[in-house]
Amino acid sequence: MLSVALATLTLVAVAIAAQVSSPEPETAIPTGVWELVAFTETNGAPVTIADPSRYTVQFLPDGQALAQLDCNQGRGGYTAADGVLTMTPIASTRMLCPPDSYDMTFQRLLLQATSYAIDPESGDLWLRGEAGELQFHPV
Repeated sequence: MLSVALATLTLVAVAIAAQVSSPEPETAIPTGVWELVAFTETNGAPVTIADPSRYTVQFLPDGQALAQLDCNQGRGGYTAADGVLTMTPIASTRMLCPPDSYDMTFQRLLLQATSYAIDPESGDLWLRGEAGELQFHPV
């Protein structure tokens, strides 16, 4: 009887150790700063960003998203899990950016993104939605 109890306790300990040492897979977007390197609007041609530092986003663990929208800065909320992204409106400054700016396009595509994926080879972050897609590179 004692050996059965010891065997049961050993199996329970092994099961608990296996659960502790097997962390859940990462489902959220990594929190580092992401620079926009390209975007494509639905039915549009791909656009490569000459200076990606002008267009960045950072997804913080507390559900806030910080964005550099060329000459403007923005802050909004988000949820991200299992490839599904939901953005809340972004409050931003209202500086007049240069004529070649993609600030409004970037903000619109970001707000309308509904999914995300990390490219395992390049490490790039892709956000997609009905309005188009955004490609980011980690800083």
